Amino acid sequence: MNKAKLILMQVCVFLFWSAPSFANTLTLVSLEQPPLVYLEKGVVKGITADIVRAVFNRMGQSVEIKIFPFARSLSMVEFEEAHGVFAVVKTPERQLFMDYGNEVLLHQTAVLFVRKSSKIAFDGDLSKLSLYRFGILRGATYGATWHKARKMGVIKNVEEVTQYKQNLQKLVSGRVDILIGPRFTMLDLIHQAGLLDEIKELSPEIASVPTYLAFAKNGVSDAIKQKFEQTLIVMKKEGLIKSIVRRYIGS
Repeated sequence: MNKAKLILMQVCVFLFWSAPSFANTLTLVSLEQPPLVYLEKGVVKGITADIVRAVFNRMGQSVEIKIFPFARSLSMVEFEEAHGVFAVVKTPERQLFMDYGNEVLLHQTAVLFVRKSSKIAFDGDLSKLSLYRFGILRGATYGATWHKARKMGVIKNVEEVTQYKQNLQKLVSGRVDILIGPRFTMLDLIHQAGLLDEIKELSPEIASVPTYLAFAKNGVSDAIKQKFEQTLIVMKKEGLIKSIVRRYIGS
């Protein structure tokens, strides 16, 4: 074999191993939280699921979306059992094992809910609610205000569950006093459970939380991560992301 052929073969091998592959299917995980992500007749649907799928379709990248409890979804990405998770909040702890882009997938508003008969009021100061029992989702975060209140010990009495619908029943039965969660998701669950006359929303909101598609640090090429963010930006400018949101919640 002459020197030119040998060099050519070495270059080909290098390109084969170093070039990102857009052919292999990526496994993405998420928590079931209608209308953002939910399972209907074996198909994953919802606002964020459709956005993620639409972006990857334009990229020509095949994906498989699976639904798991939130804490397990994070664990699967951390231990490289999945390539990415959505729609998640960016935190320093999660950035240790996940890569976030700069472009927000969807802003989610975190709000408080109480029983309709409750005298609990909220003016934006969580310290005034420190004596109440809160129901939250295990592994979830609700913005800087909530995080600070937990870290400083302002909010101490917290009960965690793996699904928001569990907290709805706890709230109605009086096992917790206040439920915190993403507004779109909670309103949909309250409606589906027929609890519109038993639960009310408090204002103001706790936070408008930016959520992202976060990739596992290993197993996904930088090219795919960058392409996803670039494609998401373009689709936002084209108005395609807003059209997906309108399909589920109107204007």
